[in-house]
Amino acid sequence: MLKESTEKTSVAFSDEEVVCRDTKRIKENENEIVKGSLQMMRIPQLRVYDVDTSGEFSLKLHHIKFTISKRKPRSLHKYLILEPFSFITDAVREHYKDMRKKQTIKHVTHCAEKYNLMKTKMSPWAVELMETFVDISDPDINLPQVTHLLQTAESIRAEGLPDWFQLVGFIHDLGKMMYLKGCDADGSSLQSQWSIVGDTFVIGAPLPATNPEFNALNHDNDLDVYPDGVGLTNVHIAYGHDEYLYQVLAQAQGVTLPAEALFAIRFHSLYPWHTHGEYSRLEDSTDRALKNWVLLLNQHDLYSKDKADYTDTKKQELLCYYRGLVEKYLPAELLW
Repeated sequence: MLKESTEKTSVAFSDEEVVCRDTKRIKENENEIVKGSLQMMRIPQLRVYDVDTSGEFSLKLHHIKFTISKRKPRSLHKYLILEPFSFITDAVREHYKDMRKKQTIKHVTHCAEKYNLMKTKMSPWAVELMETFVDISDPDINLPQVTHLLQTAESIRAEGLPDWFQLVGFIHDLGKMMYLKGCDADGSSLQSQWSIVGDTFVIGAPLPATNPEFNALNHDNDLDVYPDGVGLTNVHIAYGHDEYLYQVLAQAQGVTLPAEALFAIRFHSLYPWHTHGEYSRLEDSTDRALKNWVLLLNQHDLYSKDKADYTDTKKQELLCYYRGLVEKYLPAELLW
């Protein structure tokens, strides 16, 4: 979401003050920094490492300046690695403005009726069609989506996680292929992607605090139409590639991926829920039981991004491995 610079600054972190100079001083722990101080924008480059250094770094975020500093030198402690960013690009800002304004109950219903009606037979290996798709909402990587899918899957594989979850990493963004039958008016084309990509949100419930300047644009979110415990499968969520791919797989015969896989795919862009703790009152027992799979996918989805592409030889080697997983868990053809 945020444009990254090439400079990296290491700053210490442990029992220190985070100073929001425009408002107040607050003390945070590791989790609260992400959930609290920096909640206005998801920062994929936020990482914790063990290093032996110290320093101070200021971050401008939505016109608010944060300073994180270490006052007592301490070697080999946990340090927060922040990669400096400039302000978000105009394209990203306009993308999220369009999402907030145009993702209404009427729009989501229209998309479900149009895009969830699968007609075109294609091999699951249509992943190759993703070579031309660049996610305009994500400045963390401007390489083809196939590279991102391989990076995510390889990160999961490196941790020795089950091969079905490796496949989830490899296919989790394949729903972006909905651009093949999309249009500008629906926000589902290469040029207009506000109904393909971006952090999603529940429609018909109060909006989270992220991007607050856009919240007033969507009056469907002045409503609160869902009872407690209704379950995320029973609410309207901004339509995008998550739901599209979920529908492709759920409607297909011969898909042998477990329920955990389909759930992680369906909700991996719902950051206000799985990362920021919003919408908890809407959860049912299934949502709570499977949430950790979404978080695990999210970890590998965000932190595996690398600006360097694979060599052609390495890419073909990896694609050969994942072709085997596609054949193991998916039918020869899917309806798209």
